Amino acid sequence: MSDPVRLMIQLPDDSAPEVRHELVSELKAMDGVNDAGDLTARNVGPQEIRMWVELIGTVVTTAGAAVPVFQKLLDVLRRKEIRGVKVKLSNGTVLDVDHIDAEQLKELVGKTG
Repeated sequence: MSDPVRLMIQLPDDSAPEVRHELVSELKAMDGVNDAGDLTARNVGPQEIRMWVELIGTVVTTAGAAVPVFQKLLDVLRRKEIRGVKVKLSNGTVLDVDHIDAEQLKELVGKTG
């Protein structure tokens, strides 16, 4: 069995705790997501508000299959109007959520797969 694929999400410094809790709940309910959590409670760093998302292994076996999960994540962040979010992929690539579209996302995910 392979290691789980995790995404790290860095939220803006001014993100309210209730927004983080809502976001974790929505992420956990997404198809293709195995689990999610808030690292902020673990005192990752005084200037960092971070979350993690663990994808279901079969979802990321091909880049094309992973794109819908990333797109849902981006849609949730945009719907909640959370700006300044960075998503770090398991290969170290950092995505600026404010400046990525579906085609760029598909290309970047393809490079990680």
